[in-house]
Amino acid sequence: MEVKWQYIAVTIILGVLAIAAALYLAPSPREETIEEGWVGYEEPVMKHIGGKFNTTLFLMARLGEYESGDIVYIRDGVERRGYYISALEQALNYLKTNTPPDSTILAWWDYGNMIIGYGEREAIAINPSEKLLIGITNTSAAIKTDPEEKLEDIAKALVATDPNDTLTIMKKYGSEFILVPTGIFGDEGKAQWIFFAAGVPLDDMDDYWEDGRIVSKGIDTVLDKMLNKKEVPGFTLVFSDKDTRIYQVVS
Repeated sequence: MEVKWQYIAVTIILGVLAIAAALYLAPSPREETIEEGWVGYEEPVMKHIGGKFNTTLFLMARLGEYESGDIVYIRDGVERRGYYISALEQALNYLKTNTPPDSTILAWWDYGNMIIGYGEREAIAINPSEKLLIGITNTSAAIKTDPEEKLEDIAKALVATDPNDTLTIMKKYGSEFILVPTGIFGDEGKAQWIFFAAGVPLDDMDDYWEDGRIVSKGIDTVLDKMLNKKEVPGFTLVFSDKDTRIYQVVS
């Protein structure tokens, strides 16, 4: 089922940044309206990437140096659409040029379509699970979901305190790389739902995540260590910029 690009972008941006009108439409072509720091475009700006999946970006908003919108690509004859944020662009370019073509990347589901469409690598999940629909802002539209097991596995791999548990899950999916976005668009802001998918009740979330930050019991997790570029046994940091980290399993 195809999800409109307007819905995807609004859902993710509002969910992560809690901006009430991030994609407000301007009154005339190319004129821009600023709302809570975001600049919304009257019409999407198309940027053709091409590549393995004939990828096109539909950019719809800007916040400082970052642009956000949809990524659209063709895979197995089917058009897919997902969320895009330019903060991940350098990391995606790294995946495309520095990892084996058959690589599978472990990352939270929000980034799955970017990993496939832009990075040209496999992602374990590209949609939320049924359980995670509670965290989607716009529930009026039909949303495609991925199996509960996949999202639970990704979450448990990220919030494990023993890296061996992370490695076991990665081996299950044939993955050797973890992509962990940081900054205002990153996993720390989404960690509430990552912990939730891993089994932490929302009523107990203050012990792990509070006000957009990982706290207390969450600090010893693989996710928190990777966000802060700390040493994680069994992994090596292969890419880092101000917005993203990529860790690789040590051979």
